[in-house]
Amino acid sequence: MTSRYLSPIGVDTGVCSISAPCLTVGYINTNCVAGDTVSMAAGDYVAPASPGYFSLTKHFLWSSNSDAVWKPDAAGNSFVMRISGGAPTGTSTWTSVVFDGASHAAQATEIGDGAANIYTVSMTDTLCKDFTNRGVNLFVKSGTYTFTRCRFVSAVLGAATSGGIINGNLNAGVNAANFSMTVDSPYFELTASASVVLYGVYLARDAVPLGTVSVSVTAPYGTINTHSSNTGRGVYLLGVDSATVTGDGGKTLTINSSYTGNESMGILIVGRSATVTANDAQVVGNGQIINFFAPSGHGIQLGVSGGSNYMTGGVVSGWRVYCKYYAASTPHGITLGEGTNVLSTGNEVHNAYAGLLMSKTASGTVRQNERAFNCYGSAFYTKGATDGKWLGCSAYFDGSLTQRNLATIHVDSQAGVNTAAVTYDGCLVVLGTDNASLYTKLLGVKSNCSATFTNCTFIIPDSIASNVALFEIGCTSEGALGGGTTYTAAQWETGTTGSVTAANGTGTISVSNNKVLKMPLAVCRQIINGAGSQNIPSAPNAVRVS
Repeated sequence: MTSRYLSPIGVDTGVCSISAPCLTVGYINTNCVAGDTVSMAAGDYVAPASPGYFSLTKHFLWSSNSDAVWKPDAAGNSFVMRISGGAPTGTSTWTSVVFDGASHAAQATEIGDGAANIYTVSMTDTLCKDFTNRGVNLFVKSGTYTFTRCRFVSAVLGAATSGGIINGNLNAGVNAANFSMTVDSPYFELTASASVVLYGVYLARDAVPLGTVSVSVTAPYGTINTHSSNTGRGVYLLGVDSATVTGDGGKTLTINSSYTGNESMGILIVGRSATVTANDAQVVGNGQIINFFAPSGHGIQLGVSGGSNYMTGGVVSGWRVYCKYYAASTPHGITLGEGTNVLSTGNEVHNAYAGLLMSKTASGTVRQNERAFNCYGSAFYTKGATDGKWLGCSAYFDGSLTQRNLATIHVDSQAGVNTAAVTYDGCLVVLGTDNASLYTKLLGVKSNCSATFTNCTFIIPDSIASNVALFEIGCTSEGALGGGTTYTAAQWETGTTGSVTAANGTGTISVSNNKVLKMPLAVCRQIINGAGSQNIPSAPNAVRVS
């Protein structure tokens, strides 16, 4: 391993020593030995007219004490830098390098061209900027790839499937030998200039895998701004059998979209086939915030509800998701889709239409101070689940938004599939308004669904009239209250003393030991404000599962 040196005022001759640095990246690639270290002085390095970008056929360890900027030729429009698929197996690193697409290069960097060579590539403190498609196009099938504190900044994204780090062959996905990718603290400042889907990190595994795929993304942050006619996704992992997304309480990821025609996502993990699963995904927030400011989609989604998810196990925990109010749209905070033995615990959702959702979940649990604030549809929503459990969850609604068409706790069907079994045990609902135009009901169940409510407590202002119906069983329409039997607070509490089981069409409702507590409005709001400042009131008789 020999130390080489580059400078924008160097000369392409000799051995590229510190006293006589060379000028071009191409000279290094042609004349130096793979594995050499290359130190670059600050300044611009422009690719040759042919091929218009830096084409590397050898592996080097590139670094800059202050930013060295790689740029494409003025006529080039494919890449800034590309490791050719003809490059042999080897290790390449970049530290503190800027890849500037100059608003016309599609890819800031491309690694490989679909060949099966096994690379080890590391980028640290790099900046990919002003590219029109992808910051890193991972056109590889196997290898080890590490991205640490890399930044992706572009407002000229107009080519299909644009974003920060994306595997190049989206249909085939990564395969061949084993593949591993680690992304730590990626920063996104991405804006679509045309109707394309934007991604922060998107990796898909081959539908017929030949090896294992492991992906870890830690502390993704920044902002993804979609086009008015398309969507954005922060982290999307499809068919990854060892997927981990870990948050950082000091960072925030924001998705900005106005598009209602399809769903945006903060984080989405889902399986692809029976052999390309997404089992035991770990989505652990550590208090990180996701601002999901989109009218359609999910802040975090573990599996979808439109088909098989090929997921067993998996945890979403410790995230804070903030949405915004829409008069007609339905953004969701955290969703468990059609998985088996999936878990959501210790999360917090604000201002979503559906705060936490189980949608056709085969078996799932939401537990331990899962908290929802001012959800203007349902805070804890179950749709078409086979077996769901809500344990010790707390919902707070202060009337700062107008609640729409669902109850705070709502059990429903999904695309005609009724909820077969769901239990709400030890849950708490606090209502902080007595203005009947601002809230709907505390609890609702659609006809033909089966649900159990035990040890739940509902705290309401004592200024709400005693004849106001707050509970409804047997709602006739999917996605809405209405048409069922309604109950006042007194009727619900009196009727559920001990244990009561009754038919709900073809379903069954079981209720036991529910309490409705009336308190002064100011006290109700004090409880909500205290919960918002982390002074969480315990849900009475909550079941705690370690």
